[in-house]
Amino acid sequence: MTFSRKYAIGVCFALLSFFAYGQNDEMAPKTAEKSAEISSIEESTRNMSLGDQNAIAVRLPHEDAKTAEKLLDTYLQNHNGSRSKKVRKSNEKKSEGVILSEISSDPVDVYHEVVEMGEGSVVYLWVDVGGTMLSSEDNPEVFEGMQGVIDGYQKDLRVSNIEDELEAENDMIADLQKEHDKQTKAIEKWKKEIEDCKLTLSANESSMPNEEKEVEAMKQKVSDQETVFRTASTDASKKAEKKELKSLEKQLRKLENTLKKHQKETQSCQELIPENEASIQNAESNLEALLKNIEDHKQLAEEIQTKLAKAKA
Repeated sequence: MTFSRKYAIGVCFALLSFFAYGQNDEMAPKTAEKSAEISSIEESTRNMSLGDQNAIAVRLPHEDAKTAEKLLDTYLQNHNGSRSKKVRKSNEKKSEGVILSEISSDPVDVYHEVVEMGEGSVVYLWVDVGGTMLSSEDNPEVFEGMQGVIDGYQKDLRVSNIEDELEAENDMIADLQKEHDKQTKAIEKWKKEIEDCKLTLSANESSMPNEEKEVEAMKQKVSDQETVFRTASTDASKKAEKKELKSLEKQLRKLENTLKKHQKETQSCQELIPENEASIQNAESNLEALLKNIEDHKQLAEEIQTKLAKAKA
């Protein structure tokens, strides 16, 4: 039989490495929500596809430009707007027919551009309210409603960030559970190898003494036959005795090979059993810590789920 000593040792080292890593901050339960807070809402004249126009600048210090743009496209489309389309020869997009009840009951066209700035981004909005871009100076009462529009966008950002946080937490739980299952199977394999080895040792302990005697007895037969062969007086008798000698030598090799095989199995098992027992003891101890880690992450996931429900309310 074959025993995977290299596998046992390799998995043991992998297990130790995993739990050494598992105790660090990256595996420890913690919240990782990005802030969706808006640091400021400003107005400025900014060049766009229709020339220099009044832009509403929304600064997002902790939101990457790609996510901010994607969620803005979705937000405007969810307000009956058309799918945002790239404006030719410019960096902005345009969403047509958007219903922003906070500022108007009529559909408006919204031009928008998202620019990276440091670790965050800036969203530039140009809202066409009948041939002119919305501004606090020209449309003070309508402009006040923009705060509600921005609040709705900020809510979508916050929900998206919490959803990302929940997804990351669930991925962590899945990875930890996968590692738990992997190590549980490794323990079962090590235990099975130990049981197989015990059976092998018991069988070999019973058979090897007789095998050793059979080898010694066959060696004596070979030695005796060599003498008979050397003293044969005729060619015919020499040929017959040589044939008998080769047959006995073949039987001897077979007996020796069987004995060597059992001796090798015995040595392998005697080494493997304590190695596997040590691996099992270490793995079972570490599995307790792993299960605790899984439960901590599940609890955190429940807290994030509650936070998500509140953010959507």
